[in-house]
Amino acid sequence: MTEIRNDISNKHTYKEIYPLLKQALAIKGGKHSSLITPSEVKKEVSQYKAPTSSVKNNILYVHLPEFNGSSSQGKRYANTIYYKLTSKTYKGIIIDLRNNLGGDIGPMLAGISPVIPNGKLFEVVNAAKRLRV
Repeated sequence: MTEIRNDISNKHTYKEIYPLLKQALAIKGGKHSSLITPSEVKKEVSQYKAPTSSVKNNILYVHLPEFNGSSSQGKRYANTIYYKLTSKTYKGIIIDLRNNLGGDIGPMLAGISPVIPNGKLFEVVNAAKRLRV
């Protein structure tokens, strides 16, 4: 990490720093850490997948794909599910996360917030077992 820090201090553009940050994340970030460069963000925004839903026998089925997109896409993602969940009372709700590869959890949680109970939702613990929320 010291070598990476020294290398970063000698760089002048973000483009030069990205490979070094990716190395640092591989060392310290864990398997769920990643760096998305501006060009990768543009690609993700263009591949936006909206959540879908259907109702059968008064049971709401919601499929939540992974989310990596712009802030406006994040609002649309969250609102799509939020309004479906709150527009009517259902006998049951199924939230399907199959094939959801992760991404930004914020829009996903915002969308399903009407059915999440109050209290601690999750914890994030790093390799040294220190809580980071």
